[in-house]
Amino acid sequence: MVANFIASLDDSEPPMPDLPPITRRVLEMGAALPATPKDWDYRDELTDGMEEKYGVK
Repeated sequence: MVANFIASLDDSEPPMPDLPPITRRVLEMGAALPATPKDWDYRDELTDGMEEKYGVK
């Protein structure tokens, strides 16, 4: 009981577990991408892609 109380006083973050290899690879690939503008909306890109593919507005 005392050990649990003392452990609860520790404010440090617990160590983060190692990430799986695929997750690490994806994070590395994403780090190389340019940042998107603040006003960027994925829905506009999706709409443009659908219009291009299906010719519908």
